[in-house]
Amino acid sequence: MTNASDVESPRAEHRRICEQLNIDAATEEQSWASFRDIRNTYNLDGDLLHWLCCTVFVTCRQTVTPTVGNRNAVLQGNCVSLTRLLRLCGINLHEFFTKIGQWVEMASLPEENRTAINTLQHSFKVSMVIYGKFCELFTLVFRPPNQDEQKRSKKSKPVPCSTNRLHEFCWTLFIYAKHEYPEQSADVVTSCNMMLCCLDLVYSNAIADGRRDIVNPDFEGLPADFIAEGRIPLEPLCIIEALSEANCSSEALVTKNTIWKDVIETLFQTNVLRGDANSFTGLISLANFDENFKSLNSRYDTFILSCGEFDERIALGQKIVENPRIKSERDAPERIPLCQQTPLSGRSRISKDECNNKFTPISTANASVNKLRMKLRYDGEPHGSLRELLKSCAQDPIAIVTGRIAAEREKFSKQMREQNWNQKSTTARFDMIEALYYRLLENIIRAEIRRRGGNVIRQVCCEEMFNKTLLVCCAEIVIYAHNLQQNFPWILKMFDMQPFIFYRIIEMVILYHNDLLSRDLIKHLTIIEEQCLESLSWQSSSPLWTVMDNIKYEVTASHGVESSTDLSGITPHKPGDSVTKANGQAKLEPVGPRANLNQPFLSTLGFNSPLKLPVPNGSLSKQRPGASSLNLFFRKFYGVAAVRMKDLCNNLGLTSDDKQKQIWTIFEHSIVHCTRELMRDRHLDQMLMCAIYVFVKVTKLPNTFTDIMKFYRIQPQSNSHVYRSVFIARSTPADQQQQQQNGESQRDEVTVTRGIAPTDLAGVSMQHGSEERGDIIMFYNKVYVPLMQEFAIPFGNGDKRSLMLSPPPKTPSRSVMQSPKQIDGRISLYITPMDRKCADLKESPNSVTYLIDRSPAKDLDVINRIVKNASITGCKRSLNDPESYEPPVGLIKPRRKNTKLDRLISDRQQ
Repeated sequence: MTNASDVESPRAEHRRICEQLNIDAATEEQSWASFRDIRNTYNLDGDLLHWLCCTVFVTCRQTVTPTVGNRNAVLQGNCVSLTRLLRLCGINLHEFFTKIGQWVEMASLPEENRTAINTLQHSFKVSMVIYGKFCELFTLVFRPPNQDEQKRSKKSKPVPCSTNRLHEFCWTLFIYAKHEYPEQSADVVTSCNMMLCCLDLVYSNAIADGRRDIVNPDFEGLPADFIAEGRIPLEPLCIIEALSEANCSSEALVTKNTIWKDVIETLFQTNVLRGDANSFTGLISLANFDENFKSLNSRYDTFILSCGEFDERIALGQKIVENPRIKSERDAPERIPLCQQTPLSGRSRISKDECNNKFTPISTANASVNKLRMKLRYDGEPHGSLRELLKSCAQDPIAIVTGRIAAEREKFSKQMREQNWNQKSTTARFDMIEALYYRLLENIIRAEIRRRGGNVIRQVCCEEMFNKTLLVCCAEIVIYAHNLQQNFPWILKMFDMQPFIFYRIIEMVILYHNDLLSRDLIKHLTIIEEQCLESLSWQSSSPLWTVMDNIKYEVTASHGVESSTDLSGITPHKPGDSVTKANGQAKLEPVGPRANLNQPFLSTLGFNSPLKLPVPNGSLSKQRPGASSLNLFFRKFYGVAAVRMKDLCNNLGLTSDDKQKQIWTIFEHSIVHCTRELMRDRHLDQMLMCAIYVFVKVTKLPNTFTDIMKFYRIQPQSNSHVYRSVFIARSTPADQQQQQQNGESQRDEVTVTRGIAPTDLAGVSMQHGSEERGDIIMFYNKVYVPLMQEFAIPFGNGDKRSLMLSPPPKTPSRSVMQSPKQIDGRISLYITPMDRKCADLKESPNSVTYLIDRSPAKDLDVINRIVKNASITGCKRSLNDPESYEPPVGLIKPRRKNTKLDRLISDRQQ
């Protein structure tokens, strides 16, 4: 219990904040109730005003205000200025985001609330990244701002602007212009280009006004004789090429001539800016600068009040160092959500050198987008080689393909208009999606022709769900490449696509992208595939449950869904190389294991797939029709789980095979026998942490739940809401009413629990609508233990011989996961481990297979002759024009001895 003064003081402060922000009584009472409940459970250290700021902000974000004139439109945020709220509570943005993150975890807020706050934090981090780049480029073209400059009195006479005020003016112009196009505010690539356009505009104005005192005399884009003689160019200067990174200037110039030009023209037409409306000069002249600066600030103030977002001018309070280039390289905020860590299951695809490279969000986004732009076309129709491929069909499917794309384009445009995107930006973005779709479709069709033979083109083009998932995947790639704040699975909601359907296209895109995608995009696809497997496919609305019920599918252990080889489900080392054929010809890859992998869509889901292959011999052939799609899902699911479990166990010191087998057996039992009770609306990592903890509990090992979470947090996919906001139960309206009455009866008594820090777990739950959500300790005690206790207790007995232990799926080493590995991209020479069944390596007159220590030496001589006499079979393609080809120029010169292959043979012979 606490005395009345301890409670009244924060209550009075809360009332004061709400009164000054003009918050309605209902919102005020709701925010105070939330604060009281959290304070009763946790020890809110530090300034209570900071925690009051969090409860007011979260409550206001949960309320909506109807707009005047449109009864269907609402405004989120209760019309409260975040900047003013922070000022009243005496907290800066960095501290606010730290506190609000802890508040979200303590309150176990549902997904939509976390997403809204994460989006705001994302925007702040993007703004700081852009501001860091802005400071770097500003001091490149202008003299460094003077940190000791005193503010000028309002009554003093106008004087030419200093570099300090020019710095503030340029940043304010950029952030206001950016918000004139809402779709650009979270697009890192376009925002960066607009920032370059803003610097270019202000610099050309400085040159036009002859301001030699503020420009950097060492800048390489400075006009000749400007410093020495003050010679001013006749035409407005353009320095974008000098400011842009390699191969990025063309895109920035396009932005300048389209988006940026429209924004500046609008600002002149609405009298926000004064100067020459034709040449866009005179903005910083003595007669116009003060009025222009004042007008921009006034308009931006109005914008901030209307949207309730944070004020990006707060960045101007950051200290500008003398050498911002060094600062940007050292202190770039690489924790930004857009710079994702490589998942545990995908690290075998990335070399050690790539893992050690440091990329900023801007360089990563530019690299991904530029690679796509160089290799794609944007004419809104199939390119030449694909068109010729489609025409080779007896019935040209071009009308089917283009009609489907037109329908999806309309759906995309409608959704983007609702987010206030303009038509020009929407069209340009979907053009890129469409171009990527056509390129990937051609790659997949050609791979299917090589693998299956015959005419399968029309079948692939007519498969509705396959093509739709491919298009959605292309949309996700383009959206992510531009670093928009709409995080996955936002794109699935736009196209009404279920994660359980979508995940199966990802491996095919990775397999056949043929160097279209950057390393970062491949990593992103791996991450979202894991998201589909770990939680999204387990939601109550997922068709996974319907499919399982329709065919009465019984979830089996991991060995029951494994293929006949340990390499099943692993992508070949070189994406785009198909080494399988269905007609019994050259095979360096087993038919059976890959068959189910390359079958992305099955009739179980209500349609027949043209990509369906013959069911291989073995256990899978005995499954009921449609079970293979679920086998694929659970095989991938168990694979991800095994990698994460082994990483956690190794960090916890549980390294013995026996202990890991016991933990895996417990985890597997929870999936097989308690699928619906434990996995519905929950997360794979929650089951793993509980399985480890129940094992160490019954075996009396010293590890604690805190230890488990400590090492879970360092895994690349970890997220605090996984253990902070676990689904407990869903209540009926009668249950909610009863809980509300119980809560009201306890409001007269205010207690404060001491000793539980905001970062610790309290083992409590909270009601959010019909859902009861709590931390993982509450889930473990209330849900997990009652279901798993009987099965887990025998693991604590001394004699474990009676236990039927299940080994976790094998996680091949990097060299195995890259099998079959192509030695050289110009010849079809592959190597693969000998531990796979030799019967699966079928020979034909057109291929030679050499088994070390088994095949005769003459077979190796034949392979060496083929390598030495290999000719160029491909064509050169210009990056500037993907459709332009150059014919091959004769044969390749005799190749030097293939030391890599010889070294491998020598090692195996020893």
